[in-house]
Amino acid sequence: MCLYLAVEDTAIHVFSNFNSTPDGVYLSVFLKSGNQYYHYNSDKSPAIQSLLKKFATSTAFDAVSKRLDRESKELDKLEREKRNLVKDKETYEKEIKRAKETIEKREKDLVENADAQRKKQSSIIEKKKMINKTKVELGKYEK
Repeated sequence: MCLYLAVEDTAIHVFSNFNSTPDGVYLSVFLKSGNQYYHYNSDKSPAIQSLLKKFATSTAFDAVSKRLDRESKELDKLEREKRNLVKDKETYEKEIKRAKETIEKREKDLVENADAQRKKQSSIIEKKKMINKTKVELGKYEK
């Protein structure tokens, strides 16, 4: 980003040093035009301070804006993951409900099957009795 401010009619060389601190970033700036260095008591000091303030504000805005974008994307991701978890939970609940219904049906099927087995066993016993009677009767007619 480039900010232009009327400080001097000629080119100004800006030398800067950024130092990170726990409270933020500390900026040291030296300005030179030709052979002249400007300091905080210079007659150009208000214009230089205004330029640096605009630079600092613009830079801080950009940094916070990027952080906001990053955090918004992270929030979107978290919300998407939450929606997926809710869908998963609903799916699990439906599967559990179907499984319980299947278990209940199979338990009824087991009762019906046991009853059907008793009836079949009774039919088998009756059929064996009938076969034995038929064998006895057949024995009467043996040659």
